[in-house]
Amino acid sequence: MNRHAVTIRTLRVMTLVGMASLAFMLGCSTPTVATAAESIVDIRQQILVALKERRYADAVSATRRAGESRAETDFAVGVLVLEGLSDRGAAQAPKESVSDALSLIEASALAGHTQAISTLASTFERGVKIDADNSVLVESDHRLAACWEEAKVQPSRAKACVAIRSGDVPTRR
Repeated sequence: MNRHAVTIRTLRVMTLVGMASLAFMLGCSTPTVATAAESIVDIRQQILVALKERRYADAVSATRRAGESRAETDFAVGVLVLEGLSDRGAAQAPKESVSDALSLIEASALAGHTQAISTLASTFERGVKIDADNSVLVESDHRLAACWEEAKVQPSRAKACVAIRSGDVPTRR
């Protein structure tokens, strides 16, 4: 494995840890988006089953209905989209693009979500490769990586980092 690339395995671990945290939070929080017929436990189960079956569009849809904060939802959905687009063996790819995924994670970072800031720093430091063929999903960008590293210490820098990427998105679908 190329140690200079964030691989799908890394994203999978991040997502599973994040989903485990999300599942825990879902079990402890009051649903604000779920319908009366759809309990938060049902949604948590849908997310976990969809991830296990590599159905990323379904996992994204269920995550959006989970009733978590906007920052937490944006972060989880963004990471799920990157994972799904990186997974050549996915049973169901997400509908969103790489740019959509990065924008969601950036929105979360702008809201002060520290894990989103760290994820962006790592993503742009190492890039994201597709597991199956080692092709690049997100190019490394040391300027953006440095900006997001600074944002870890000074979260108000997140706006400047988003502005840098909005001029030139080093990604492909």
